[in-house]
Amino acid sequence: MKLVLRSFPENYLEAAPPGDSSLYLIGSPFTDEGQLRVCSWYQRLVEGLDRSDEQFMEMLQGVAGSVNFHFAMVIRKGDTWFLVSDIIRSRPLLYGDTGSGPFITDHLLDYRDAHGHAGFDPGRMEELVVFGNVTGHHTVYQGVYGLQAGEVVCLNGGHVRRVRYYRHVPPGEPMSYDSLDDITERFDRVFTRVFQRMFRDHPGVNRWVIPLSGGHDSRVIVNYLYRMGIKNVVCFTYGIPGNEQSVLSEKVAGAAGYPWHFVEYTDLKWKGLHDSGLLERYLRFAFNGTSTPHLQDLLAVHELKQKGILESGDVVVPGHGLDINAGYFLERADLACDNMEDAVRRACLAQLNLKQCAHAVIGAVRDIYMEGQAPPQAFREYLNWQERETKFIVNSLRVYDFLGFRCCVPFWDRELVDFCLALPPEDRFKRGLFLDAEMHGLLVDAIRQVPFVVDLGDKMEPLIKRMVKKVVPPGLMSRIVRLTGRGEVVNEGLHRIYTLQADSVEELLNPLRDFPPRVRRHFRHLRKRYTYQVDFHLLTALYTLRKAIY
Repeated sequence: MKLVLRSFPENYLEAAPPGDSSLYLIGSPFTDEGQLRVCSWYQRLVEGLDRSDEQFMEMLQGVAGSVNFHFAMVIRKGDTWFLVSDIIRSRPLLYGDTGSGPFITDHLLDYRDAHGHAGFDPGRMEELVVFGNVTGHHTVYQGVYGLQAGEVVCLNGGHVRRVRYYRHVPPGEPMSYDSLDDITERFDRVFTRVFQRMFRDHPGVNRWVIPLSGGHDSRVIVNYLYRMGIKNVVCFTYGIPGNEQSVLSEKVAGAAGYPWHFVEYTDLKWKGLHDSGLLERYLRFAFNGTSTPHLQDLLAVHELKQKGILESGDVVVPGHGLDINAGYFLERADLACDNMEDAVRRACLAQLNLKQCAHAVIGAVRDIYMEGQAPPQAFREYLNWQERETKFIVNSLRVYDFLGFRCCVPFWDRELVDFCLALPPEDRFKRGLFLDAEMHGLLVDAIRQVPFVVDLGDKMEPLIKRMVKKVVPPGLMSRIVRLTGRGEVVNEGLHRIYTLQADSVEELLNPLRDFPPRVRRHFRHLRKRYTYQVDFHLLTALYTLRKAIY
């Protein structure tokens, strides 16, 4: 087995019996001196090394399910290897065989360059373009697989066994509560313990760095740091000067008395990242054959680091996870699903926004349903957790890794996740109960009084625009759009990522013939448009594939 781990610090079982074993761990259970904090889970793991592989794998599921920090593990036990992820796949691990023998790595493209290329799977490439990531344990490469969230994988010779120890579904019986006062107090106690654990699990912090928007999730982080008397905090945001997110973000930081920095996103700055090679190096780092790289924070964190505003020892704390756990993506139509076909159709229409899915894409969603064993009413949230949240949203943490900063995601604390999922489903619709509790007492007065940004995603598209889209063929629409020069303006300025890199989508992605036909059909009507006239997530997925194909 070839083992290539760039991010994992060392082997933590060198001195532990039996001698023919190893543990490679990355996560947060460490002391101020950087030593592994020896806890009951570690003792159980060491004591289980003399068990059979079957027994050890069963024990690993219990260990992984009992810890409440974010991690990834690689364990060698004789000739058998075990891979373990946390419930959000906070660190990617890949395994497989590309023809030069079995391997395990956390940086697939570097491994591929050193040990030989794997062939592309056109169906999985299509998934990356349609979903924004490759589904399940697959990657765009043949014979290469990724560890999923909440999973243990056992590798022995050519045999592979995969087991999920965690599935993101509500418990059988929802909790009850007496009043809004009661549930607000319960939320508050859980949030307080979550942040206490965050402080414990991240010793030696210089400053807590908050990517602060005008919405709810990052505001809750600022609120609790302020309430708990934490002074070493700095906030930042980015985008087009004066955008609504940044205006409200500055007010929230000011209400808490925390320093706030704004990074303007411009064509020239993005071009600078292209010209320096930094953006392309990051795409290689974050892609791993599975995920569309998340570019949103890259320019801001890079510039703040270059200016010395962000320093060594800072820990970045994004607000990922509170939306899905509190029920933002849950709607009444989800609870109306009572069979697989209803659940798959609902997921494709609502979660993936796909009205006419390719047969292979529908098949991929159906496979996730069959393997996930989630109730049909909970499937849309389960699909979101397994695919978008872990492989795109949480994978955005690679920005901080790439630029040399530690990070943590407190809203994926296991106690908070279990608490939110146990709320009555009708109270979780569009996170209604959480929002009530937030305004009822979770937020301090000064922070609560700052308005929240309007949720632009809920605005109805103008009727005339929708009608034009229906009657005008895609090819003609592209010519019209290019002639007018109009494009969608994104507050964060992300529509400018490729503006100076290429005049058109076709120029950016050429030679187009290198893409499989089933991938080309998803963007051929866009090829004549300016790059700023195309969804930047789609363009980043295609551009990442373009770089991987070379």
